[in-house]
Amino acid sequence: MSRKTMLDVNMETEKLLEELKKAFGVKTTAAVLKKSLELSRFMARNADDTNVVVIETKDHERIKLLLAGKSTTGNKLLNKIQ
Repeated sequence: MSRKTMLDVNMETEKLLEELKKAFGVKTTAAVLKKSLELSRFMARNADDTNVVVIETKDHERIKLLLAGKSTTGNKLLNKIQ
């Protein structure tokens, strides 16, 4: 059974959703949200004991993605690995 949910988003979020539609190759906001949730679940299941996932970018830069807690750099989400 499918349920509909209304979201009240600002312009910045609308732009982000459009960007992710292109990146994910989907046409709808619902598809973006579903894919985002799947990616989030994957990261949560694969985080280490400190709630960190390490991602290597296309430029071979390693970044710590902090899923919970506080970052040491003030950025609430990302820490570059030196």
